[in-house]
Amino acid sequence: MKSLSVSTLLLVFSYNLSAATDLVKDATITGISNTNGNENTFTIWLEGGTGLCANKSISFPLTAAGSKESHDRAYSAAMTAFATGDKVMAHNYYNTDCHNAAYIKVSK
Repeated sequence: MKSLSVSTLLLVFSYNLSAATDLVKDATITGISNTNGNENTFTIWLEGGTGLCANKSISFPLTAAGSKESHDRAYSAAMTAFATGDKVMAHNYYNTDCHNAAYIKVSK
């Protein structure tokens, strides 16, 4: 029974890792909104980059973030990238949906 439990946990863990993905890399934010559909989410519009969400929009709902503070930091990073024109990478920890992102990285 113990080995079955361990096997089940490993299977679930490996499934979650394979479901998470980088949605876009090296894209430029061309627009940003503080909400989408009056929900507690913000959305960025992208130009260029590579990945499933290149040249599309990506939403960052509060429910995908680990905390409100993390969500606030993601919004701040997105605003910084929009203002400076720096490139972004966005990640979804749960699946490949462009409207459930939680992580954003800004780089030159």
